[in-house]
Amino acid sequence: MPGMYIEGRGIRNFADVQRNYQYEITFVNAGKLIDGWSEDDVTLRARSFSLPSRGNEVIESNFGAMKQYFPGKPTFSPTTDITFEETESQGVARFLHTWQQKIFNLYDGHANFSRKRGNAGGNIISDGICDLVKITAYRADDTPEDNKYFFVNAWLQNVNEVNIDYSQASDGVKFVATIQYDFWVYGENEPVFNSAGGNSSNIGVNSGVAEK
Repeated sequence: MPGMYIEGRGIRNFADVQRNYQYEITFVNAGKLIDGWSEDDVTLRARSFSLPSRGNEVIESNFGAMKQYFPGKPTFSPTTDITFEETESQGVARFLHTWQQKIFNLYDGHANFSRKRGNAGGNIISDGICDLVKITAYRADDTPEDNKYFFVNAWLQNVNEVNIDYSQASDGVKFVATIQYDFWVYGENEPVFNSAGGNSSNIGVNSGVAEK
């Protein structure tokens, strides 16, 4: 049976198209800001977010009468907006407020952290304000893809105003939080950076989903 072709290339054996709704965002440590919470408590409340962009600065070089262009340092979209759905427990409001207070405590008049990244394990509970944020894609059978996005040194930059609609048509309270981060990496495992500039996040081939 003939397959489908685009520009002479057969695509009948391609893997299924990834569904856009099957993505999950995880805060690896920040959920622990609330006593008794785990990362699942935050994950299930995060309903929408944006995948990041990455590029390179352009370096212009004048060579005689001609110009040449070279890739420079990498550039990233430094923020992503995440929409959280609130419940009657007001857990989202407590989570966001606790993180904001750790960054700057309005009652004490100063910050509640001694360094940005926290301890060597990246635990936001100790002395830092940053967390590792992970985005995982899921297949149609609910199994996760091998590769994930990791937002490095992520912290809560802003919480938008909340629309309160006291009517039957209201679809609930939603918080839109802006997360600031330094950069992102892509791979199978959580990144571990060393003094030589390497990392442990290898890019997998998504085993079990092959181009046949």
